Amino acid sequence: MAREGLYYTLLYVGVLIVFYYLFILVPGKKRKREHDEMERRVKTGDRVVTIGGVKGTVVGADEETLIIETGGSRIEILRGAVQMTCR
Repeated sequence: MAREGLYYTLLYVGVLIVFYYLFILVPGKKRKREHDEMERRVKTGDRVVTIGGVKGTVVGADEETLIIETGGSRIEILRGAVQMTCR
């Protein structure tokens, strides 16, 4: 009888691991992949919002950084600081 309890416990832990993988890890990887793709697609003329909440228009872009113009000021940011684009 003690073995049955052990089997149920292992089954319960296995179900939790599968649940965690399917509902936490897989969607997180998908969001990360989509965000990375969005970072690569940002180009001059796009409107962006940074992770700090700054809204602006991209006026210059290179491999690692973007220059955005907001309210007459220009700011150089890393591509990873872009939260979303507003096209």
